[in-house]
Amino acid sequence: MTLDHGPHRLEVARHHSAQALGVEPFSKSRGAGHVAEDHGDGLPDLAWLRPRRVERRAAGVAEARACGVLLPACRAARHALSLGPHSPAYSRCVRHVLWIGGAPAAGKTTVATRIARRHGLRLYGADTRTWEHRDRAIRQGVAAAIRWEGMTPEERWVTSTPAEMLELSLHRERGPMVVDDVLALPPSPLVVAEGSTLPTAVVQDRSRAVWLIPTPEFQRARLEERGLPRGARELYLLLGETIEREAREADAPMCVVDGERGIDATLAAVERHFTAALTEGPVAESVTERRALLRETNEAVVAQVRGYYARPWADGGPDEVVRRFLCECGDPGCDLSVEIRTGIADLTPVLAAGHG
Repeated sequence: MTLDHGPHRLEVARHHSAQALGVEPFSKSRGAGHVAEDHGDGLPDLAWLRPRRVERRAAGVAEARACGVLLPACRAARHALSLGPHSPAYSRCVRHVLWIGGAPAAGKTTVATRIARRHGLRLYGADTRTWEHRDRAIRQGVAAAIRWEGMTPEERWVTSTPAEMLELSLHRERGPMVVDDVLALPPSPLVVAEGSTLPTAVVQDRSRAVWLIPTPEFQRARLEERGLPRGARELYLLLGETIEREAREADAPMCVVDGERGIDATLAAVERHFTAALTEGPVAESVTERRALLRETNEAVVAQVRGYYARPWADGGPDEVVRRFLCECGDPGCDLSVEIRTGIADLTPVLAAGHG
């Protein structure tokens, strides 16, 4: 895998991603112990977006989004985006974000998670917002979102063409929602945002963004290893082509994943790419801060599972579903995860054996 950074190409490596794109679990057994697989700028002052105030207004933010209301910060950010990536307003809006975009099965989640844990960053995973985004799209009257909810699994994944699946995935519609989500987060510590739905329009500072692009051969092999149904594999391959084209058109820095090397080399290359931003910070310094960030990450996974089972067509309940959650010990060197029931992870901090 190579990091394509303008005229410079830096060798990096593949890694073994453990998560699929957060669309819909394909397994039909959802009993106890089941492991789910769901996958001069004119800009208003944004100084009010301080962590304490954001925390106080968390409930209000959720309520506003539920009603389809675009918050002041998000309206300001949209204005900044409309001015273009070289505007001072745009720079102010996204300065606190490191972006890791790319195709399914390229390793975005693993790389972003390790960087967040090692350096004390807030992790935003677009997959964990899948169902929230779909609900927002329905409220906004997006035809593809409304149509998808009324389809059977066979209609979604068997009889639909890859092009139809791409439209129904809301790939383009979710990009602005990702931006809204990220800009509503506290500006400290840095946010590392990852996902296949990240819009390439966010690339303002090339040193703070990278797109992981697998070769078709590597992506196909990884998807087959995951045992995904044919329809999902076809969708992800088409997404790979679409995302690579978008990244090249935006001149985004790209890591081309070809399966030549291992995850540690990939991680080291991406960290080197982000060196200046990680040095500048801000980052979480104390164990207490790091633990709070890890709890937030795990709570997002819980919300993802609950969001799926809240669909009127979903069978079963979320509490007994087993998922992999991050150990919340707060040690920068800890890369452990724990497989436990979602209901337990929702109630108590997740700790690996011997970690406290």
